Amino acid sequence: MLHQLAACGLVCRNCEAFQATQANDAEAIAAVAAAWSRRYQTAFVPDDIWCDGCAFDSERTNHHCRDCPIRPCARRRGFTTCAQCPDYRCDNLVRLHHLSPEAHQNLENLRCK
Repeated sequence: MLHQLAACGLVCRNCEAFQATQANDAEAIAAVAAAWSRRYQTAFVPDDIWCDGCAFDSERTNHHCRDCPIRPCARRRGFTTCAQCPDYRCDNLVRLHHLSPEAHQNLENLRCK
């Protein structure tokens, strides 16, 4: 599962933006943009949605992940995930894990190995 995890612990393959991108489905991308616009009360356009996943070596990431400081921090430090970091559970990670307890658990599972 490690290769599927973003640095923060989210599973890229579970993300609707990733799924629509990998299916190369422009209608699904537009639907995700509309849903995220409603859900996050911000205007998303399809170009904000196309995503090859944070866990993969692509610069095409969705709006949320592109603006997130976690991925570039992990890359700069040479870590695949934050579970490897000596500063594990920094403020940025705590904020994200508050919204996604599953991501937190994924990293905790890695740390226990």
